[in-house]
Amino acid sequence: MKKKLTCFDVRNESAKSADVYIHGDVLDDDWKAWMSVYDGETFAGYVLPVDVREKLESLKGKDLTIYINSDGGSVPAGITIANMIKRHDGHTVGVVDGWAASIASVIFMACDERRMPSNTFLMIHKPSAMALGDADDMLRVATMLDTVQEGIEQAYLERAREGVTPKAIHDAVEAETWYTAAEAAEMFDITVEESDARLVACSKSMNFKAMPAAVRAAKTADAATEGAEELENRKRRLAIELELLK
Repeated sequence: MKKKLTCFDVRNESAKSADVYIHGDVLDDDWKAWMSVYDGETFAGYVLPVDVREKLESLKGKDLTIYINSDGGSVPAGITIANMIKRHDGHTVGVVDGWAASIASVIFMACDERRMPSNTFLMIHKPSAMALGDADDMLRVATMLDTVQEGIEQAYLERAREGVTPKAIHDAVEAETWYTAAEAAEMFDITVEESDARLVACSKSMNFKAMPAAVRAAKTADAATEGAEELENRKRRLAIELELLK
């Protein structure tokens, strides 16, 4: 029986290379304890730095093709994964399978080469956070987010085409900008590849201000065809998320 592809997986490993799939939302490592309560399939849609670190250690020296289809997720976790990919001692090629949004776009930028099929998307925007406390606490969070945004913009600037200014990057981040593959290749050092395959969503988030109709349609179509087992798994994940917020 063919192995089911989970949202973080390694395939086609050989002595010199491997395919790595990041197909889901990025979470912090402290979720690992909650995940242990349920079977692995329940949390197949999440990607954690600790799992990426373990896999990359086993792939030392190998060239990697890293396929990304993600709405993003935790900024610290995503930056950690991006840094691990940048440190990898083999050549890395990032490929956007559907879209690389939010912090997933930073993971994509960490790869030595970056490729986007013509029907895929890249999205960059301001980081966000939840905060509790008084006005001073809120100001500290706002300052932290500004600092994080500067770091994220630098990651984009490192992969920008000649002539793209820091202000152009900053303005795009401020606006929540969705790029088609062709548009992304004008802004960043990205190779566009022709493709007529249908877009496929991995996560179901709709919490973006400027989501293109094609992306929204792909997510809606996936939701309509999703099986009862996967729906039950998502209910379990939501129950844990609500419990953490109490």
